[in-house]
Amino acid sequence: MDIYDVFGMSSQTLQGADLLAARLNAVVLIPDFFDGEPLKHEYVPADTEEKKQIITEFMAHKANIARNVGVVTEAVQEYRARFSTVRKWGAFGLCWGGKVSSAFH
Repeated sequence: MDIYDVFGMSSQTLQGADLLAARLNAVVLIPDFFDGEPLKHEYVPADTEEKKQIITEFMAHKANIARNVGVVTEAVQEYRARFSTVRKWGAFGLCWGGKVSSAFH
């Protein structure tokens, strides 16, 4: 499972997942952690009070680590049912996703 950063899925994330899947002969899945609404790049750097507030709220709610460990747990259960022939599962994360991946293990 590929867990991206707070800026969400990008073409590079998808390309990386495809390359990894091809090189490992594996299924690489990428759940949507932010319901299609990741943190926008325009809020970084947090150089205004408004940007700081937006980032703080995003991190406290949509990017909350405990909440998203739950997303991973639910996704793995569904993926195991859909891909019943898969014997080994793993996860890796990029930046924020690394924190979620570490908390999940």
